[in-house]
Amino acid sequence: MKLTKLMISSVTVVFLTACGGGGGGGGSTTSTPSAVTPPGSGSSSGSTPSGGSSAVTSSVVPAQQALKSVELVVPEGFDFSTEREVKVTVDVASSQSSRGFMSLYTQFNGDVVDYTSQVLRVPINEDIDFSTTLLLPNHVEKVWVEVWYPSAMGSEVKRSVDVENGQVDVIL
Repeated sequence: MKLTKLMISSVTVVFLTACGGGGGGGGSTTSTPSAVTPPGSGSSSGSTPSGGSSAVTSSVVPAQQALKSVELVVPEGFDFSTEREVKVTVDVASSQSSRGFMSLYTQFNGDVVDYTSQVLRVPINEDIDFSTTLLLPNHVEKVWVEVWYPSAMGSEVKRSVDVENGQVDVIL
């Protein structure tokens, strides 16, 4: 019983120490990031007091000079969406007559693909056009497409394709 109470007490102390509390505790000094500069404060003059550094003096900003959320300017048309809809169409024009597979990846560097970034894997046939809509992260401007046929291993089609106007058009 004493061991259980000791363990619970220890865990509680660790959590309270890690949280720090509401009064600026936590074992370290708190500071406002130096990148936050209220409009019209003139802190871009580059002058620092003798013996001090700009990082130290700019990080100690009184609460009265902090930037308020009302003063933030948001560009027109901005939204908080982190992904967008992209229409993917595949036209298989190759001479492969058997069933194949297409994979689509969002992360690659040259010809090196991060296979954990696969967002699509579908069977395809020569006579069938494939079309779907995917949600891709906003930062993705190119995707990597691989098409392979089990009957013709080693003759895979691999290439990067641009995402243009919310569309990925693949002609193979």
